[in-house]
Amino acid sequence: MFYQNKQLFEQYVFATRRIFHIQTKSDSDERVQFEDFCFGGHGSGVLLKHDMRFFLLTAKHTLSNSQGDINGFDNTSPFRIQTSGVGGFENTLDFLYPKKAWFIADLIPDHDVYKVEDVILIELSSPLLGQKVDHYLHIDELKVLELKDFKDGMPVLDIGYSSLSNEYDFKDLFENWGEESQGIVTHSTQIKRDLVKGELKYEKTSIGSSWILKKKNYEGKSTDGMSGGLIVTILPNGESKAIGYI
Repeated sequence: MFYQNKQLFEQYVFATRRIFHIQTKSDSDERVQFEDFCFGGHGSGVLLKHDMRFFLLTAKHTLSNSQGDINGFDNTSPFRIQTSGVGGFENTLDFLYPKKAWFIADLIPDHDVYKVEDVILIELSSPLLGQKVDHYLHIDELKVLELKDFKDGMPVLDIGYSSLSNEYDFKDLFENWGEESQGIVTHSTQIKRDLVKGELKYEKTSIGSSWILKKKNYEGKSTDGMSGGLIVTILPNGESKAIGYI
């Protein structure tokens, strides 16, 4: 595949982050002390920057609480994302945490093709002194392909973290980590970004028309967990542009 700007294309890929959901003790007063004792769940999002602030663009349902309520969260800091778009993590300084939810879907007019009610923008807390944040997209510089320029058969790439590729391991903990992990490590997970290749297809149904992504790989495999991840296309001239998210 020919890229006019490989660095820009890689930024689209690496700016897509995995969402780690945080569970806290239900009987604790989080106004006094916040203590997370476990993380899990799945979901994807896109790390954006505007001026000196960082935001995560994602699908609202990926942040739903354990009761499935998409309008409420489990606690005051319900998830975290990595500061870096590559590699793993070692401690809490390797993460960014949510500060405020912006329900931008309420500001976007209804559209016949786009479904916008599930979109949400999360403002993240400012990085602490010494925290380094890399691989993000500047909102003011983001190149987006307009809907009127979509073409049937256009190549696309869906970027995200599927639950299938990013499972949590609770069962074989002691075999993998040893008894010294008891009381310290509860479970483990790998971090694997999925790249689903496909093409845009315009479909008409009895209830309307829409653009869909037809997979060319990952056929027959679940891609649950990739919701909120970025979709990118490569134009004939090699230019890469974002077209939306799943």
